[in-house]
Amino acid sequence: MANDLIQELWRLKKFTPNDEQKRAILFDEDRPMFITAAPGSGKTRVLLWRTVHLIVDKKISPDQIFLSTFTEKAAHQLKEGLKELLGIAANLTNEKYDL
Repeated sequence: MANDLIQELWRLKKFTPNDEQKRAILFDEDRPMFITAAPGSGKTRVLLWRTVHLIVDKKISPDQIFLSTFTEKAAHQLKEGLKELLGIAANLTNEKYDL
C-alpha cells in the first residue's frame, strides 16, 4: 500500500507527474534531496506531493521535515496545499495528519 495512497491522491486531484517529478516525489534514499529547476517548472508542486508522500506513506512526522522556498507565495501554496491533501488523505485512511 506504500505508494497506492499517493497514487490514489494523484488520481483524485487529476495530477499526472512526469518521470522526473515522480522520481523526486517518491525519492526513497536516506539523505536530503535538493531540487533545482527553472521558474514555473513545478518545484512547489513536487515539494507539496513529496511532503504528502513522506507524511502519509512513509509515516514521517511533520516536525522532522524541512521545506524551504524562495517566495512567500510558494510557502503559502505549500501550506494550503498540504492542508487540502492531508485532509483528503485523512478521509481515505481514517487517520489524522497534522502539519
